[in-house]
Amino acid sequence: MPFRESVCLSRSKALFKNSFLVIFIACLVTILNFVPCIWFTFLFVELRKDFNATAVRTGWLGSLMWTTSFALSPVSAVFEEHLGVKLVALLGTALSSVSLFVSSFVPDMIWLFITIGGLYGFSMCLLMHSSLRMFCYLFNESKNQRALSLLYAGPYLGALLGNGAIQSMFIEQGWRITLRYMSVVMSAAMPLVILFYRDRSHEQSAMSTPTPPSVNIKRNEVTKETTSSQEDASKCHKNPSFQAEDESQNESSFKRTSREDLPRNVPHIVNESGIHAKPTGTVEKEPQRLKTFIRSVDSWLIGLSITSTFAAISIYQLNIVSHYWNIGSLNANDIWLLMTVTNISDIVSRLAVAVTGGRFFCRPITFVIFIELLLALVSFLYSVMTSLYPLLVLSFMQGFCRSALVVMSFAAAVDLLSSDVADYVITLVMYGQGVGYLVGALPAGAIFDVTSSYKLAFYLVALLFVTSAGILIFLYIRSSRRRRNRKISVRKESRERQPRVSLVSYNSVTMVTRQ
Repeated sequence: MPFRESVCLSRSKALFKNSFLVIFIACLVTILNFVPCIWFTFLFVELRKDFNATAVRTGWLGSLMWTTSFALSPVSAVFEEHLGVKLVALLGTALSSVSLFVSSFVPDMIWLFITIGGLYGFSMCLLMHSSLRMFCYLFNESKNQRALSLLYAGPYLGALLGNGAIQSMFIEQGWRITLRYMSVVMSAAMPLVILFYRDRSHEQSAMSTPTPPSVNIKRNEVTKETTSSQEDASKCHKNPSFQAEDESQNESSFKRTSREDLPRNVPHIVNESGIHAKPTGTVEKEPQRLKTFIRSVDSWLIGLSITSTFAAISIYQLNIVSHYWNIGSLNANDIWLLMTVTNISDIVSRLAVAVTGGRFFCRPITFVIFIELLLALVSFLYSVMTSLYPLLVLSFMQGFCRSALVVMSFAAAVDLLSSDVADYVITLVMYGQGVGYLVGALPAGAIFDVTSSYKLAFYLVALLFVTSAGILIFLYIRSSRRRRNRKISVRKESRERQPRVSLVSYNSVTMVTRQ
């Protein structure tokens, strides 16, 4: 086996094993730190009782927590550029433990907005964004989707295992003691981050392969031979007829290239969404790439769709237990069963995405549109169902579809934009999620405070899902047209680039033959 292939094979095997170890550790760290976000729906009920707060005020606390967990992703991206992934993840784990411990001593609801809504939410943003960015460095697009699915499945697995215990602790020992236990357990994630998280520079050094001197010598010889052959070929074109024909062909090809934005003589490639992507072998300045991404209309529309989606999802993350308690026919055991079924469906959905890599026999954007419309129907049924068994079915469907949206939002955005801007897509999706949580929980709480029911809130949720699906359908049609036009232009260019026989040279050769 050649030297280069043997070295690449051995290092790829080592990276394969170490990378999946990193996935396991990242999932464990996420379980320890992100589970309190999922259990906030239990804390919602306890805080309303303890502080005699309204649903709007309590929901605003959870909304602020989820908002800072996602919407501050640009801040996390800046930190990662200067400090690295490992230090940012370590800062997030340390801050999460401290923030919950301090929250257990606060005397008023206002302080919880600072400690839980601000500090704890920001710590989760640092941890999640740095983990996603590390996966972006480690894996390609399909494997990155699987790793992301496993990462997001971790907290729901922890919630599934601890739902009964945490619900009883909130009732028997109070929310303050429960938060202190959580903070102690969360501090155990710090050594794992120090030992197993990786920075991009480490991956680049690990992927670099030494080249033996003989290979360099052969490359130089090949380069010299190629240069000399090109010079000999250029000497052959001294005939004016050849020069005239070559100039006309070069001019026509340049016009076609500039007209169709093909990657032959231009520094950028225009992808399906209109964003200039980097071709292979070229280097594009980072500020210019960011400006192009921000100015794209598709980026703004995707952000609006994600905001609408997670504004609708926020009622399930924050108010669903309150909705179950408002139904008189359900007791504490029924609510535990409903939440357990939801967590099981969450895990099933995320594992399904991890196994399939997000490929459900269609484009990711097509799958996301279908899930949006299905969730609109589920939300409408939530407003009319009040018995346990129909609610169990709705809980499973709601958890499965909601988790599929959370995980597949990244793949759908990349599908509409480009894999060359995947790092920006992570920030865009997380920011849209955070803004959605910010604006979604308040209307639901206000409706409950006025009507003592979430019926109208579920109508609003269904409308938001339909709106988001409509935006994605519009972007899907635009993307499909651009892909089709691009394929047609590439085929046309390939036909025009086929070698043609020069009429001038053919006539001259014919005359010489006849003589």
